[in-house]
Amino acid sequence: MDIVSLAQELERLRSTAVDAVVSTKELKAVPEAGVLTIEVPDLGNYPLTRWGHEQLAEKTGIPFRYYNAMLDSGLTELAASNVNAWLQKRDQDGNGKLLIRTVDKKVRAVLSNRYRVLDNYDLAMLAMERAKEHEAVIQRADLTDQRMYVKLVVPKYKEYLEFTPEEKAAHTWHSAADDEVIPGLVISNSEVGSGAFRVEPFLFRSACVNGVILESTLYQIHLGRELDLGKVIFTDDTRRLEDQLIWSKVRDVIDATFNPEVLRAIVDKLRATKGILIPEERIPSVVDTVVKDTQLSKEKRDALLTYFGREGNSVFGLVNGITRLAQDFENADDQVALERYAGKILAEPMLVVGR
Repeated sequence: MDIVSLAQELERLRSTAVDAVVSTKELKAVPEAGVLTIEVPDLGNYPLTRWGHEQLAEKTGIPFRYYNAMLDSGLTELAASNVNAWLQKRDQDGNGKLLIRTVDKKVRAVLSNRYRVLDNYDLAMLAMERAKEHEAVIQRADLTDQRMYVKLVVPKYKEYLEFTPEEKAAHTWHSAADDEVIPGLVISNSEVGSGAFRVEPFLFRSACVNGVILESTLYQIHLGRELDLGKVIFTDDTRRLEDQLIWSKVRDVIDATFNPEVLRAIVDKLRATKGILIPEERIPSVVDTVVKDTQLSKEKRDALLTYFGREGNSVFGLVNGITRLAQDFENADDQVALERYAGKILAEPMLVVGR
């Protein structure tokens, strides 16, 4: 989606969101028409997103495989009984407060009551502000149940990859004479406890619309002060005071990552991989290493071999094969996971090639 659509959706979600810190003694799982719901005091019975189910299982200490098997088998009463027993146990153990985050009348997160929320809407607005300052453009924006991603590129820093005649001949799918790469960064965040906030260098290759994400510049663990029981209502002043330091750090890290020297260093890393060749007989084992690390299906393995082959037998070809494969995944979380994995290979090729 474009950044305007993202901002509109984030604003809509924020308008329907309700958070509450609840005692596990009062929280109750209720089976309703074959669906497991959570009865949140003063709010009502809400179904859960898949991520909400995973967190509820984790917070109650129930292995998710078993938890999911109960739901898939229609044993919602058994699942509710298990959840309720362990919720009571948490209370008895003195660990009886949870932050329940809801949106669109669904439980989207079950979190510690010390979880610090970094608002996606505020982050998107800051990203647009800094993008304008650095003459960057939004290449892509995605919003999943678990995370938000905003990819920015800086056209004024674009460079061109140069290929030898032999390398040009190896590219079977496009003319390599005009291979444009544009550096930038990816800003990602989760409001539901699915990993930390990140700012990461990003490289976009125009010819194949591939993107590779390098090592993260900033992690911010979402841990804050303990919240009291009851509905959580943050005033603008409260948010501003509590988040002033972190938002200042976020702005600084975004600006530092937009540094042209940092961005050009990414292009240089990509260029260097063209000279790291992979012997033809080693390609199947290298691809199998990627499959193992990323848990790809046989179908996706075959696709990776095809994409890899189009780029030539080098680390450059492997990196671009992986990022091309990422486009075949509909879910942005899966796409970004592969783009990050490609970034690890770009930074340290021997992690895969040397195994």
